[in-house]
Amino acid sequence: MKKWIAMLCVCALFVISACSGTKTAAPAAPDSKPTQPAPAAAGEKKKLSLWYIETGKRKELIEATIQQFMKDHPDVEVEAVQIPNDPYKTKLTVAMGGGNPPDIFHSWGGGWLKQFVSANQVLDLTGKISTDTFIPAGISSATFDNKVYGAPVALSLVPVYYNKEIFAKYNLQPPQTYDELMTIVEKLKKENIIPFALANKTKWPAALLFMYYANRLGGSEIFNEAFERKGRTFDDESYIKAGDMIQELVKAGGFNPGFNGIQYDAGNSRQLMYTGKAAMEVQTSSYINNVRTEAPDFEKKLGMFP
Repeated sequence: MKKWIAMLCVCALFVISACSGTKTAAPAAPDSKPTQPAPAAAGEKKKLSLWYIETGKRKELIEATIQQFMKDHPDVEVEAVQIPNDPYKTKLTVAMGGGNPPDIFHSWGGGWLKQFVSANQVLDLTGKISTDTFIPAGISSATFDNKVYGAPVALSLVPVYYNKEIFAKYNLQPPQTYDELMTIVEKLKKENIIPFALANKTKWPAALLFMYYANRLGGSEIFNEAFERKGRTFDDESYIKAGDMIQELVKAGGFNPGFNGIQYDAGNSRQLMYTGKAAMEVQTSSYINNVRTEAPDFEKKLGMFP
């Protein structure tokens, strides 16, 4: 259990824009107060826009929740817009910079959210939501200077997913050490099977690996120290060693050719898993949602290990 808890986590949040309801507002100055929503005219419905990235069953859940919300609040109309993961990042940044953000939007916790908090572009929710509703790891990723700026939706683990049929065929067991993992990589290469599927055109999929290496080498606080400029920096020996170890994995043939040129959103790396061309992939919990949407029969083959 401790091993699973120690895995990297990614927190998804819903955040309220500081310019909520004022669609022609200019970007908020860092020292200004957030603009409050303008009241609807008598007889008119209040309109809220919501942007999110979820797909499959998660998308269905969000849509059902919105319908229930509008049923419970007949004076409110919610326009929900689903945007693919990678284009979402650019679209939201442009909308925030242009002073025309959605009222409510999906965010990742930590540094991604903090950039908008520092620019005074999201609403302070301190006292407006019950923090006791959420586990500490979830609410802390939306908390800066003891103020809460988001409602956690999901806390996603980042395991290694693997094809159980391939492992069984070649008498492989989930590794307990890094040396055992590298032995598996060597055996798979001899069988002409790609050890790790990777689609890294947008860089974040391999960043999961890089942060894992740094975390294991330098401890769980190394990223916060570097990001906050308090303590160790991104040129710390743990980061350098992490980069060296990833290069060793590349040289060992650990990934599919051309991985830096293919998109994760397009499902390229997952197709390598579905077709048995690759044996493992490091990804967030949303991977299971993708499998159930794209290749539900593959789920019975899917295992995971820390």
